[in-house]
Amino acid sequence: AFLLAATLAHAQTGWKSETTRDGRVRVLSRITVAKAADGTETPIVEYNASTTAKAEFQQCLTVLRDVSKHKLIHDDHSSETIKVLAENEWIVHYGLKVVWPLPKIDCVARMVVLVDSVARTATIRLTGAPDQLAPRAERRLSQYQQTYTLKDLGNGSVELGSAGRSAPPFAVPKWMLKAAFPAAAADPLLKIVELSKETGAR
Repeated sequence: AFLLAATLAHAQTGWKSETTRDGRVRVLSRITVAKAADGTETPIVEYNASTTAKAEFQQCLTVLRDVSKHKLIHDDHSSETIKVLAENEWIVHYGLKVVWPLPKIDCVARMVVLVDSVARTATIRLTGAPDQLAPRAERRLSQYQQTYTLKDLGNGSVELGSAGRSAPPFAVPKWMLKAAFPAAAADPLLKIVELSKETGAR
């Protein structure tokens, strides 16, 4: 009854619930539209994803703290640290991978890592910071929020979660945005697990 109520609640708010074909990742996604004062409309992409995997908590955290690996997680052209703000806070830059004839896109974000060593949890939060770096592409993804969460379940298992909210910097058909899910949210979590095992094997 609880699951049915939750499913109905998501449906009423426009959230679509899906599971990857292998059943490993559960994804909730929705595409809404924000209307500006001048009448222009901007699609807003939101999602939440979660999975449990056989992986080591510390190795997953090491992967997420390594900005150079983010291009592999997000399937981007490039990912680099631009500025160190504090021990657990950075300005990072991504060169996004797009298909011609779409314009080249980049993204600048503030990355913060919070670790609770007692609860064995970690949160990696990325928030768009477009003014922190001069443009390096034709368009910049400025409305961008991405959060990854990790929880050590013990016995070599970890729970991974992600939540994202962004607005494309150019017009994209709504059907195309919807078609990107569940893979767009599930693939990064699976990639973190894969990279963590590569890290542990070294």
